[in-house]
Amino acid sequence: MHKPRNLVVFEFLGTALIILGAFLGSRLLPANGFNWITPPFVGLAITLTFHKSGAHLNPAVTTLVNVLPRIHRVQNGLYFATQLATSLLIGLALLALSPEVERASTGQLEWQPKVVLLEGTATFVLMSLIAALALNGKAIWTIVAVPAVLYLLALSPLNFNQMNPSVSLAQAIQGLLTPAELVEHLLGEALGVLLAMTWVRLWLKRERATRASQSGANT
Repeated sequence: MHKPRNLVVFEFLGTALIILGAFLGSRLLPANGFNWITPPFVGLAITLTFHKSGAHLNPAVTTLVNVLPRIHRVQNGLYFATQLATSLLIGLALLALSPEVERASTGQLEWQPKVVLLEGTATFVLMSLIAALALNGKAIWTIVAVPAVLYLLALSPLNFNQMNPSVSLAQAIQGLLTPAELVEHLLGEALGVLLAMTWVRLWLKRERATRASQSGANT
């Protein structure tokens, strides 16, 4: 279990780095262009926080760890609170520091299921990678594996999906997402993490059944 002070400080710093990387990616790159800016910020954030706070940096990750074994869950509320506060503070700071940024139009609200599907797929891929590494005792490899997968996703139709509710909320505060787009991205992120949690539960259930059958055979 991480010290509460370390958890708050390093989750704030790491989440802020990721939000800044996403902001620079959306600001400096053309729409639907190759997002090469954000992944290094994510890798740096994980590197700086892995041993200090566990490098959740994402409400989707904090939700996912509830189904992983050997994980302390009692601090989840502190993780969520820190991530939410970081989204609000950094989102407002970037809004104040970049008043000339073109804001998303808040015209007629139009439901776009494709956004939910793409965001859900991207989030599922990322959460599945994190879960697979954690289940095999190789969570430290997220430092390089997560940025690598983000680069691969950036080369696909899943480019420019947030995969992180903290980033989605911060971008909505900055005016880069409309309220409708924020809801679509949050729904997609929730769908992706729930699907990842489902396969993790099934995998753990199968592992327990396999160990039980082997134990029975040895007795």
